[in-house]
Amino acid sequence: MPNEPISRPQVLRLARLARLRLDDEEVDRMTTELGAIVGYMGMLASVDLTTADDGIDALVTLSLREDEPGQGLDRDTALGQSARVARDGFVVRSFKEG
Repeated sequence: MPNEPISRPQVLRLARLARLRLDDEEVDRMTTELGAIVGYMGMLASVDLTTADDGIDALVTLSLREDEPGQGLDRDTALGQSARVARDGFVVRSFKEG
């Protein structure tokens, strides 16, 4: 599997964007591993699919239950199972809270 070159600065930038702290050993390992992944994706992109079977015979029919209305939870039961409640509703962490 061919490895596409990926540089340390690229790994460091990705780590910064993902808010990861990597030591030098981890940066080296990620450079190698991400290079292998990028190389593998390049190899997949080069596969000729023009003559490939569409695979329609591989589809599986799923047995799903009928969608029928049922009894839901009452407000007190639902809110009682929540970790945080405020103003008669669920409290969820915003993306900005990290």
